[in-house]
Amino acid sequence: MVFLSSRRAFLHTAMNAGISASLLKKEPHRMHTSDLRVFVGTYTVDTDSKGIYAFDLNVTGQNAGKAKCLVRQKNPSYLSINAARNTLYAVEESFGTTGEEGGLWAYRIHHHGEALEALGRIGSLGVGPCFLSLDRRNKTLFTANYHSGSILSVRLRDDGSLGQIASHVQLTGSSVHPQRQRSSHPHAIVVTPDNQHVLVADLGADQLKVFRLDAESGMLSAMPVMTISFPGGFGPRHLVLNPRRPFLYVIHEIASVVTTHKLLDRDIVSPAIQTLPVQPSDFTGIADAADIVLDDIHNVLYTSTRQTSSLRRFSVHSLTGLLTVLDDFPSEGRSPHALGLETSGTLLLAANLQTNNVAVFRRKSRGAPAFLESVEIPSPSSIAFF
Repeated sequence: MVFLSSRRAFLHTAMNAGISASLLKKEPHRMHTSDLRVFVGTYTVDTDSKGIYAFDLNVTGQNAGKAKCLVRQKNPSYLSINAARNTLYAVEESFGTTGEEGGLWAYRIHHHGEALEALGRIGSLGVGPCFLSLDRRNKTLFTANYHSGSILSVRLRDDGSLGQIASHVQLTGSSVHPQRQRSSHPHAIVVTPDNQHVLVADLGADQLKVFRLDAESGMLSAMPVMTISFPGGFGPRHLVLNPRRPFLYVIHEIASVVTTHKLLDRDIVSPAIQTLPVQPSDFTGIADAADIVLDDIHNVLYTSTRQTSSLRRFSVHSLTGLLTVLDDFPSEGRSPHALGLETSGTLLLAANLQTNNVAVFRRKSRGAPAFLESVEIPSPSSIAFF
């Protein structure tokens, strides 16, 4: 059994001491303590990054540990964690210029995140897997192949490792942008609260597509059962559901706006009931919107835009779900590609791709979050807490 870790000494000692692999695999997942383990996905092609990094972070947001590379892997640009099975999933993102098939990796998380054990890899049946999510039962893993325009569902074994591919669906469509919207480009796929549908943000077609999910088999319907169309040139990129209220928020990369939607009966999605910009009001260029996270405890939503290197904070109305712009604040780096929000809403992290750093912010009772410190990581692109 091979373990991939920057702390091989621990594992070597454990094995010599007679600690079996079965005991390691049964280790309970990290409980809420004074410290958090943060995993960071990166781009490795033509960068200084080697793979998946991790660092410790106190819940106060101060005294973050130095990041270390746990696994050498090509372009693990998006991560997702199955805490119930101590498993981390990573895409192996390929680029459209090469036409190379991408991949999906599964890793066992050991010793509270100090080490990762590779459980296996499968091909993504497409080019450019860029997103990962799990169904509500942690039985199925979803990904979106951005460049080749398809979505994939993969059944998970009881131990969290990758099983058989349940379905592979090719999307169709296009929109007005002459370079970026010639065909479908799904950028995110998220399951609905009832575990019966998935929502797909199709940047290339300017659509939010709803597919039926068979939770028992992990299979997706061959065609969308519902489609929400946006104005030409919006470019829907990522989305987030409100776990406490029937609302959905979509961030649009090209237009740099966020749209608010209602989730109706049986998870039918309404057209946008509100559209707001996500870039600072004095910016007139292409802001290149990136990520969106929701603090449902404090009713606050955050977005990032890469060309402005800024984050925007919105308040969320507890009844109507509508947003109100509160303020903008710098990402403390360049090109905030991804955001990460700790479950209590206290800590907000921004992965600044071009300046090789993850900025740590702490929520305040009033005003924008306070910047605390920066963790150096080459080409960070995804954040996952454990």
